[in-house]
Amino acid sequence: MKHLADSEYGPKAAPDIIDCSSQPLPCVESIQEELERILSSPTFQAAEGQKNFLRFVVEHTIAGRPHEVKEYTVGVEVFGRGATFDPRLDNIVRAEARKLRSRLTKYYEGEGEHDPVRIEFPSRGYVPTFREADPSGLQRPEAALPATAGPEGARAAEEANGPDQPPQALSKLGDSISAMPMHHARPWPRVVLVSIAFLITGIVIYGARLGWSGKRPPSQNPSIAVLPFQNLGDTKDESFSDGLTDELIDSLGRVQGLDVVARTSAFQFRDRTLDIREIGGKLNVETVLEGSVRIYGNRLRITAELDSTSNGYRIWSDSYERDFKDVLFVQQDIARAIVTALGAEFAANGGANLLKFSPAKTAPVDAEAYQDCLRGVYFWNKQTSDSIQTAISYFEQAIAKDPGYAPAYTGLTRCYVNMPAFTRMRAREIIPKITGLAEKVLELDSSLAEPHLALGYASFLSYDWARAETEFSKGLELSPGDAVAHRWHATYLTNAGRLSEALAESEKSQQLDPVSPYMLDGVARALYLMRRYDGAIEQSKKTLALDSQFGFAHLHLGAAYLQKHMYPQAIAELQVACQQMRNSPSPAARLAYTYAVSGNAQKARVILRGFLEESEHGPFPANPIAEVYIGLGDKNRAFEWLGKAVDARDVNLNLKVEPIYDSLRSDPRFAQLLERANLTRP
Repeated sequence: MKHLADSEYGPKAAPDIIDCSSQPLPCVESIQEELERILSSPTFQAAEGQKNFLRFVVEHTIAGRPHEVKEYTVGVEVFGRGATFDPRLDNIVRAEARKLRSRLTKYYEGEGEHDPVRIEFPSRGYVPTFREADPSGLQRPEAALPATAGPEGARAAEEANGPDQPPQALSKLGDSISAMPMHHARPWPRVVLVSIAFLITGIVIYGARLGWSGKRPPSQNPSIAVLPFQNLGDTKDESFSDGLTDELIDSLGRVQGLDVVARTSAFQFRDRTLDIREIGGKLNVETVLEGSVRIYGNRLRITAELDSTSNGYRIWSDSYERDFKDVLFVQQDIARAIVTALGAEFAANGGANLLKFSPAKTAPVDAEAYQDCLRGVYFWNKQTSDSIQTAISYFEQAIAKDPGYAPAYTGLTRCYVNMPAFTRMRAREIIPKITGLAEKVLELDSSLAEPHLALGYASFLSYDWARAETEFSKGLELSPGDAVAHRWHATYLTNAGRLSEALAESEKSQQLDPVSPYMLDGVARALYLMRRYDGAIEQSKKTLALDSQFGFAHLHLGAAYLQKHMYPQAIAELQVACQQMRNSPSPAARLAYTYAVSGNAQKARVILRGFLEESEHGPFPANPIAEVYIGLGDKNRAFEWLGKAVDARDVNLNLKVEPIYDSLRSDPRFAQLLERANLTRP
């Protein structure tokens, strides 16, 4: 269904006054009365700016002029900014919109709780929507409609639902949700998030059926981005809104045939006020789900909106107010039944496989453990050596508080997978940790993809290539929409020498997480190993355009310049990588190699001496030392240290495909290294 602002009927003429007694949706008179109630309430008594803001947007909307409700117009006419007002430089409207949204929520939680009409301010944009309140106090989906006027408005609502779909279809779905029994459980365990995620997942899938019809060729998958749900309560509840967003991304990522943008890309738009169509273009998706969360006492209020990115129209929206009650044990089953019931609708539209997904198990969890886990995820996503260490401490705290909480183990597993890339820890030391944690997760919940992915990663580090393939296949089957899973699989494939497949998997991870530097860098790495250096350079520059501080992009850009004998450019990039990746010896090793082959062996030997001293006093990977010796032309010592690297299972050796080793490949000792790494078998 469309917003009034988006309707072709709105801007043409002011709506007629409607007879309230016969109109099921809020009429103009009712909306005006509600506006006056709000503006005269104690909640808005001392908020003149927000009162003027609300009056402006409501009156322009019901007068048929929603196209005038723009950030520039509001800034000039409501907040007195002059004609030179530039919203890009002055965020007065966005800041006041957040305050107005919060104040409206407070009003309806207090003195406006029983008002017959509700005026709702969108989480993005400034055109309000209007609906009649359900007398029972619960939010009813059929009431969550924009205010429309006369027969044209009714016709717009009918067209939005489609010719073969009765307008009440979503309301029936909402009725079944509203009827669910509840049971107190506070504060918010992860299972609450999972349960709500399944509810919204089912409705999102159904709404997507309306919005996706005819938008893309049948051979392409429908696509969606879940933007960070806004926290409208205390700042301490921020982790809950982020957690709900993560659960929705995870739940939708399990749906076969549905492309879901990964967290990193979606969270880029947390504080932005871009138009939905612009966000859709940047993320290359057809639909966007957004919403808000507010926690007050033992009550929880969630709003969710599904929008089409092709035209900016609202496909579906609804609000939910719930106690923390029996939802813990019954809500998931009801949500699964709803999703299953919608399967027939998809089968009729070429989406027979869209509902094939395996939801994770749900069980009560210690609230503090859940919060620690969310903090661990937050720091893991920063992808620095310090943040990985901080994440480890939070995940370990979560496990100590709730030893049966599987996500804490999966988070800790991801940290250990990252450790060799961000620190001087040798891979051989972390393989047992990864394996033990993954097996523990499988004991707790065999439906999760994470443990299989971790076992796949540990298996290829152990040179058990067959098991690695099996475990990665299982993990990707359980979670086909996980960008990190495809990125890890690409790393395995490059080490196995299967470069075309590795590039395809890297591109898939980038498709799922299009503005993630980590995913873009994976494509650059694959192109580099395929000797497509110009492509690698172009891709690395794209990565740095997103994040100039991403050290791996500078490392791989420098490596590509090196192979093109562009030594000054290579040295400049590798020096930056050294500064940004201080705890990793990889950029310094590649810099030393570049110095050596470009005629400055003295500088290369200075770096080498530092490596050798470190290796004598603590854990240090062998591969960087071997790399410097290769640059210096000392093959004997290069093979000595490469042998140590193979025995230590150093990550990213890429013996079969790394260009650095080309000068060694004709030596019989290199074939022996491949044999020791089980890389000579087909």
